[in-house]
Amino acid sequence: MTRSRRQVQVQEGIPPSPPGGDAGGTCPGPGPVSCSGFTLVEVLVAMVVAVAAFSVLAQGFTTGGQASSAARAATTAAVLAQRVLTDLESGVLAPDQSTSGTFDDEPAFTWSTTSAADEPGLRRLTVTVHWTERNQERAFILTRLLRERTAAP
Repeated sequence: MTRSRRQVQVQEGIPPSPPGGDAGGTCPGPGPVSCSGFTLVEVLVAMVVAVAAFSVLAQGFTTGGQASSAARAATTAAVLAQRVLTDLESGVLAPDQSTSGTFDDEPAFTWSTTSAADEPGLRRLTVTVHWTERNQERAFILTRLLRERTAAP
């Protein structure tokens, strides 16, 4: 004669399992040990979701860092182009010639200028600053019209 698990529990003084509880009979007897917990599948799904979230965050930080670096280089190029244009306007560099050079304080950047007389009395000056960023050539171009200087009588 076989006895069911429920009959064994009742005879030994063990309270029966709650409905929906220990259906497979894997819970230990009475005491502080609980039968509740996560299954292996639930833990694995939670880990996959966490890893996916962390990879998205890491990609966001990488993209933000690259954007910051590109913005810093473009700002530096704009300042350097304005410096060359100021030298052209003040006469330190000849505004009627095309020239090129490098910056002593920013060796990663180079510059070139072009000059054209579009209208009588006006000269179009174009300053181009070049640099390399992530193995790609970049350029910042600044153009300004400059009134030609006339000789004093």
